[in-house]
Amino acid sequence: MVLIKQNKTLVSEEIELEDVQLAPLTSVANIQPQLKNGTEEEKIAALHDLDLFDSQAILPLLDDIITLIENEESNYLGEVAFSSLRSHLCDEVVQKLTGFLASESPFIRNQAIELLQNAPELLAPYMNDLIHNSNPDVRIFAVDILGLLPHDGVPNWLREILRKETHVNVIGAAIDRITQLADPSLLEDVKQAQQRFSAVAYIQFACKVAIDRLTSEG
Repeated sequence: MVLIKQNKTLVSEEIELEDVQLAPLTSVANIQPQLKNGTEEEKIAALHDLDLFDSQAILPLLDDIITLIENEESNYLGEVAFSSLRSHLCDEVVQKLTGFLASESPFIRNQAIELLQNAPELLAPYMNDLIHNSNPDVRIFAVDILGLLPHDGVPNWLREILRKETHVNVIGAAIDRITQLADPSLLEDVKQAQQRFSAVAYIQFACKVAIDRLTSEG
């Protein structure tokens, strides 16, 4: 049997596209009531919906998110709220996070410290206020931030603390961070702090450790 090749005409069919009406994106105005008065599941969904918007767009909801964190603390909802802030770091968010350093909740403080350490340029304008805060606990937490803050200003902030701080626990925290940082430029300031707090055994020991470390790095 002979096979005969047949030529087939390719027909180009034009498909008329219909106009498709897309549902409008969730708006910030729609998210707010859900975030404030919804069930836990609805609040979590609202926080996830915030990923649709940039940092500036969510600012009208920032106080609601802060209130949610303060109410929920270490519950899952509080964790999701912090995660949302992590995705929207900006000047206004960083300013709110610095306020959390005075919180009595260790979870809130630790989460705030972690987020602030990931925003060195945004945090920098607030560091002087933090290291001179009237609350010594806030000053200690500010020193904790400096321990892992990737910013060129860290040695200068620590130097400022060594020269002007009067609270022994803040000085102790600063010296510990300086030992970890191992920046030889801080050596003389550590020696001066050692003299200022000559009557405090713990500071004397901490300074000796720091001086040994800075000398070996010099």
